[in-house]
Amino acid sequence: MEKPIGFIWHSSTTENMLGQSAYRACSARASLPRGSSYERLRWTVRTSHRHTLRPPPSPWTLSGPVPRDVPRGTRWIHVEAFLVPPLVFTGLLAVLWTWKCVTMVLLQNKIIYMPGLPPGTRREEIGDYSRDCRGVVWHNERLRSEDGTLLALAVTSPPAVGLAQTSKTHIYILYFQGERLECACDLIARQTNLYICSGNAASIPPRLPTISAILHAAFNGPGPPVAYTMACVSYRGYWKSSGRPSEKGINMDVLSAWKWASDTHARLYPFSDDTRPRPVLILWGQSIGAGFATNLAAKIANHGDLAPAANQQLLPVDAVILETPFVSVRAMLKALYPQKWLPYRHLWPFLRNQLDSAANLETIAGSHVRSHPPPRFLLVIAEKDEIVPRHHAEELHQRCERLGLPTERHIVRGAYHNEASTRRDGQVAIANFIRGCAEAGHAREAREGQDARMKGG
Repeated sequence: MEKPIGFIWHSSTTENMLGQSAYRACSARASLPRGSSYERLRWTVRTSHRHTLRPPPSPWTLSGPVPRDVPRGTRWIHVEAFLVPPLVFTGLLAVLWTWKCVTMVLLQNKIIYMPGLPPGTRREEIGDYSRDCRGVVWHNERLRSEDGTLLALAVTSPPAVGLAQTSKTHIYILYFQGERLECACDLIARQTNLYICSGNAASIPPRLPTISAILHAAFNGPGPPVAYTMACVSYRGYWKSSGRPSEKGINMDVLSAWKWASDTHARLYPFSDDTRPRPVLILWGQSIGAGFATNLAAKIANHGDLAPAANQQLLPVDAVILETPFVSVRAMLKALYPQKWLPYRHLWPFLRNQLDSAANLETIAGSHVRSHPPPRFLLVIAEKDEIVPRHHAEELHQRCERLGLPTERHIVRGAYHNEASTRRDGQVAIANFIRGCAEAGHAREAREGQDARMKGG
């Protein structure tokens, strides 16, 4: 015969209350029909004292033995055996989804920015790739970001004609690279071209041969003689730069590069603002770098909040090159996870990295400096882009046209995401656009000089 449930006295008041409560629960259970789901509930109290007190006698007893080590107040719920496997696998799937969602939110900077990949990128040197740079000589320089982070530069300064013989046109190109970082800086000649670069995986040196080929095609063809300087800025955390990458931090890096270009222009021509030649500024971004290029262009368009230093002439944007761009990080979430039943595409409210080029174009079109015309845009699209869907670039192109921004596009046939600027077709398109900007700047300076002479006469 099975024993009825028993209770333990820990104190007179507590145990009396415990015994009465358990007894009422047991009495209520006695009135339930046998065979119901509640028939399998067992109420037990763990014994930890030698004095015991049985509840008042009742006309029923619990079925089955009462385990001695069951915690106080534990409920035993019966689950049919055939339901255990699906419940376990469903629970594991829910845990896996939750874990990945939390990981994507908390570690999004490590997922988006991969400065350590491929392994060994931080140990690469410019000299490792100098043989493939078509005679373009690069060297290292350092730059402090807005928050004091030390950034690395790769700089080239081709031979230039003396300042007394140069034209008044200077071209500054800031290049923000997507799968690697790059940059370079300095110098003059007839027309000076200054390039600044940056990106999201790998480092600057492997990108230098491609950039050198484009420079060679842009400035060794027909047209007015041009002297240029190219500066590629390595994002924080990449290559030789310190710090950790994030959109907020890299925005400060590219802003510092832009101010550095403005300071370089002022240093090369130490005249008053009235007599200093008006430069041409081109922003060039690849993949994720295109997002930072539009971020910077939008901020320059609203440069009233940049608080320039005394006597600092900040450069407006004349042209923007977007190579394999995407609309925004939110749009890329949908592209990477198109299935609506997956939770990952719905995590956009938790994004700390936006890189919203579509919104930046709205800002550029509506808030650019009225004394300066809006920038020209070139969209370089990889026909077989396996990372960024082609319709992203098409959407940006249509938005530029709708906003009245001058825009061109070039599709590199057969190119994958990282091949748009490495293939000959893409290099020629970018070089022609840069040369066109140089010629437009030269023609503008000629017109302005003629107008000044007519007014003086």
